[in-house]
Amino acid sequence: MGVSLENLDSAREHWRLAAARYEAGAVPRFDVMRAEVEVANAEQDLISAETAVETVKATLKTLLGLDVTREITIDVSPDQAPIEVDSRACIELALRNREEPTIAARAIRVAEVSADLARAATGFQFGLTGIYNQSVEGGGLGGGSSSWSVTLGVSKALADGGAARSRIEQAMVQRDQAETSLAKLRDVISDEVWQAYLAMTEAATKLVSTAKTIELAEESLRIVEVQYEAGLATPVNVTDARAALTAARTNHVNATYAYQIAEAELLSAINISDPSLIALESESVEPGSEQN
Repeated sequence: MGVSLENLDSAREHWRLAAARYEAGAVPRFDVMRAEVEVANAEQDLISAETAVETVKATLKTLLGLDVTREITIDVSPDQAPIEVDSRACIELALRNREEPTIAARAIRVAEVSADLARAATGFQFGLTGIYNQSVEGGGLGGGSSSWSVTLGVSKALADGGAARSRIEQAMVQRDQAETSLAKLRDVISDEVWQAYLAMTEAATKLVSTAKTIELAEESLRIVEVQYEAGLATPVNVTDARAALTAARTNHVNATYAYQIAEAELLSAINISDPSLIALESESVEPGSEQN
């Protein structure tokens, strides 16, 4: 909606200039009429933009469970400078923060413990038993004698039908499968973060480029308006310059939202919520160690 407001203000300024030059006899009535049409079109664009904003607000209120008639204000964040991050730092941070590798590592440990238990079941089994004997002499308490006997027993199953060995092999297979799953999972996470990093880098480049385009379009419109006031440019030149500026502003708005979405997707892939954490992590990465 901000772009529509700026376009309307620019159209009104050109209308004012055309009317002043017409009063001075410098331009025909056609210039004023053309400027009036541009103002009317800009007003229609503003109405459409306002309707679109209200539609977005209604959708947002529905998602939040609010009454659709409740007034809310959307705080539009100012233009932000793209953050500079290192791809390897993003991947390393994701592998530490994501829960999936931790769960897969636990599966490996469980399989290893199962294998150890299965091995223990195939070894010797030791048993220690103790017997206490007491004889009563003289028919009363406190007399007689007592003795202890301790027996150490060792046993080993001669045959178990291969069940123990089967349990060991099964546990080892499970461990190998868990290790393979962990390796694949790390590759998947690395690729996911890498793709998100590339998308954010591309969005950041477009954000900077569209900002520079706005500066060029604003200067171009300023020059054309000066030329028009001096009688060296036509209304068509002014209209074209204004249309180019409107397109540049629209592209920058779209680039801003695209960058914010790309940044959010990268943060989600890394499993953090603060972009500064990525920047801090990047400082610890040696130069020239960019992920290939």
